Amino acid sequence: MITFVHICYILLRDTLRNLTESWFLKRNTRALCSEEDSSTKQDTLEPKDQKQETQEGENVCSQDTNLGTKGSRTWRLPVEVPDNDWLQDSATEKDTTEDSRTADEKVDAKIPEQRSKPNSIPDVSPTFLANLERTKERNTKETEEERMAERKDEVSRELVARGEAILKMKVNRRKYTWREWYEDIDVLWANKWFKRSAELLQEGFAMVSNPYCFTLYLMEESRGLRAAKSYSLANHVITEYENWLRRQCTMGRSPRCEITPHMKIQAVKIGMVGHANLFDPLCRVFQLIGPGNEFLAEHVEIFLHKQQYKEAIHCATKLQLQKFFVFDEIAVPLILQDKVNMVESYIQGHPDLQELMVQLIDSWCAQDFRMDDFLSESTVPYIKRDKLKRRHLTKLAARLIKQYNLPPELCPNVNIHRNLGGLKFILYKNYIQGGLGSDNLDELIQQSVGDSPFLQEQLVDLLVGYNDMEKAAQWARSCDLPSERLPPGVAQAMERLAEQAGSSAEVGEENWEDEVEDVESRKQM
Repeated sequence: MITFVHICYILLRDTLRNLTESWFLKRNTRALCSEEDSSTKQDTLEPKDQKQETQEGENVCSQDTNLGTKGSRTWRLPVEVPDNDWLQDSATEKDTTEDSRTADEKVDAKIPEQRSKPNSIPDVSPTFLANLERTKERNTKETEEERMAERKDEVSRELVARGEAILKMKVNRRKYTWREWYEDIDVLWANKWFKRSAELLQEGFAMVSNPYCFTLYLMEESRGLRAAKSYSLANHVITEYENWLRRQCTMGRSPRCEITPHMKIQAVKIGMVGHANLFDPLCRVFQLIGPGNEFLAEHVEIFLHKQQYKEAIHCATKLQLQKFFVFDEIAVPLILQDKVNMVESYIQGHPDLQELMVQLIDSWCAQDFRMDDFLSESTVPYIKRDKLKRRHLTKLAARLIKQYNLPPELCPNVNIHRNLGGLKFILYKNYIQGGLGSDNLDELIQQSVGDSPFLQEQLVDLLVGYNDMEKAAQWARSCDLPSERLPPGVAQAMERLAEQAGSSAEVGEENWEDEVEDVESRKQM
């Protein structure tokens, strides 16, 4: 398809080519004409000069008879010799004429070369060429879209025609193969005739000998099984089969075939491949939950062996196989990969697993635990290290304790870390912003520190950081911390406090003795 821009480009190219050719032709003809004129003038000037010389010689001879006989060849007029300046000017003029001739010859030599290139394109701006390429791409894209739309319309018309033919057919479908059943159901589903496809499914469930295997076959063959669609043909099949089973049970009928372990394994595979909402109806129809399904744990172990932890925990959660797996083996990799929501679904309704998860996170928050060493030894892929910092883990543990209503005593390390954060905030509020009294400050510090030796040491270090040695010495003395674990300078402050306390005690004893003597003297009087 030739666009208007392309046509303008072709016309502009042809006009530029014609203009250049005509300009070179005119220039060559002009140069040739000038050369011919100069040559003819030189040829005509030479005989005229000779005639003039002969006539002048004859006149001179005729006028002056004393110089010689008239017309004698032996007699000549005196000729002046040209000077050097005139010779130099004539030489330069000659050189310039030769240079101009060579330049014209070069130009004439270039003309046939240019004429030998009839397809040469004149220089065009790059923006024009870029716009031209864009238009070409746009046109090709539009043509492809038009072809796709035409093909889609053609396919839709074919589907409608096939669907109408299926509905009009009057055949005995008892002789149908499963493939023929699937093709007819798929055509009706593609035309979005859901009611007609449901009727055909109900008819197929009643006619086939094993409706369970027939359902699995239809779900495996459905095109939208592996697509991320919330409702596909596989969902439609399992939903209609569940409704058909419910109606059969109400009428006192049930399928004559039994559900075999092979069918259950196939149902689990389909549930893992399809959308997440496909697993629950499969569990109800094929009875995948309950006693007798312990062999399905082997299928989950295959996922663990392949390091497909997401699929493993999803399958174990849906099949309720928590008691067959170790928590660290199946849940810890997902915590390291920041998929805590799947672990929460796994431990839902299992208080022992909930306590185990909280205690595990609390052990990671201990002061002597090195997360980097633990991760370097782990073989779990795609670990999210930024989500395994202590502050993130403490928030996670606190949320789980509140969510599952667990006692806070299960996570002492988390409590210490949170109390340390509160202690830092109290000291910042007092020393930087101000506004806390001494009594309120001591009470808040005591509530935050408690009986933890680690928090007591951290309190002394923080007070030293705020340059309050006296307060640090007071708390070190009240907490009875050993001197070897105190920062430098705190021990000297504690000695000064001890001396001040001793002097104040002596003064108090002297005052008490004086008061007793005064009382006894008053009694005697």
